[in-house]
Amino acid sequence: MQGRESGRVLRCLSAIFEIPYSLPLSRLFSKLPRCFQPLSPDCFARIFEYCAPELRRSVGFALIEILVVLALTAVLARQGFVGLQDIRRAIMRTDARDALLASLQLARQEAVIRNGRVVVCALFDSACVAERPWNLGWTVFHDGNNNLQRDAGEQILARQQALDPLVKISANKPVRDYVSYGPGGGARLKNGAFQAGSFTICVSGGVAGVGTVGTVPQERIAVQPTGLIRLWKIRGDVCPA
Repeated sequence: MQGRESGRVLRCLSAIFEIPYSLPLSRLFSKLPRCFQPLSPDCFARIFEYCAPELRRSVGFALIEILVVLALTAVLARQGFVGLQDIRRAIMRTDARDALLASLQLARQEAVIRNGRVVVCALFDSACVAERPWNLGWTVFHDGNNNLQRDAGEQILARQQALDPLVKISANKPVRDYVSYGPGGGARLKNGAFQAGSFTICVSGGVAGVGTVGTVPQERIAVQPTGLIRLWKIRGDVCPA
């Protein structure tokens, strides 16, 4: 569009001053009258008189061009907004994963150092609460007598506040209520049996009508009986609301 408009103006100037339009651009301008340097009122009047029709034809956009541009702009803006939402959700999921992972690693480390039981659970009124959603927060504490309660003298090692409401952490039955590490660093149930289970972390929602729930992969943390932890991503599953 811009090249076509420039060509119309140059053709017009060539016609006014009787200069061959086929000349290279630098030579064409060198042959223009001195009224261009600077532009005198007389020269401006001549250009306006002869070139106004050409200038009028080259200015503005057709309605269909404006509509196409607006449609493309709307599509690109929507895609950009959806992309930002996915980035935000991915950051929230990663933060939740890192927080839970750090607490589990701390509990295992402290169990070895203290040569005693250390528990990670949703602690309320000094006792682990059964089936309480992990995204509401958890506590890491020394459980010297292995009763899943924080008794007098048992130290709180870390405390995690409730996460963003969009963050969901689900756990299967073996780790649904607590994770406990013994003196050797292995994960153990209250009765001393091996403990092995997994957590699934995802972010639900987004803006209604925008984006597809499940586009951000979920994270899974697997606790093994040895105390080691495995991480991997899950694609395609829908995060619960």
